[in-house]
Amino acid sequence: MKKALVIIAGAVGVEVIDVILKLMAIGGLKPDSEVLSWPVDLALHKNPGITGDMAIPLFVIIPLTAVVIFVLARWAWRNRQEKMMMAVGAGVVVIGALGNLVDRVVNGFTTDYLIFFRLSAINLSDILIVAGAILLIVYTRDNPQSTK
Repeated sequence: MKKALVIIAGAVGVEVIDVILKLMAIGGLKPDSEVLSWPVDLALHKNPGITGDMAIPLFVIIPLTAVVIFVLARWAWRNRQEKMMMAVGAGVVVIGALGNLVDRVVNGFTTDYLIFFRLSAINLSDILIVAGAILLIVYTRDNPQSTK
């Protein structure tokens, strides 16, 4: 239980840092269309869609994201006793997804600021989503009986 609370508290802390970095990016970072350093740079990238700038209209992505967040959060809450680490993984995904959802609602896009190899733009919310998914995968692989 203590480990789960530490992970969730850490994810919330990362999300708070992400909000601050998003505000700083919007307020002062150069746009990613300018020449960037290699392999990593800080720049403002306004992602209008989802992964890889795949354009999906906000009227589709916002409700879809809200439904996914609700389903994952409800599943995590219901399974927090029997499948605690799976619930923690789902909770970390929810925290990251909430960060990007709020960004889309407030700004009309997701604010990315970490540019890798001049090709990939991400933020800390994205990292939380991937980390939570990895937790779910690893726990499920190591505990196949817990998926039943």
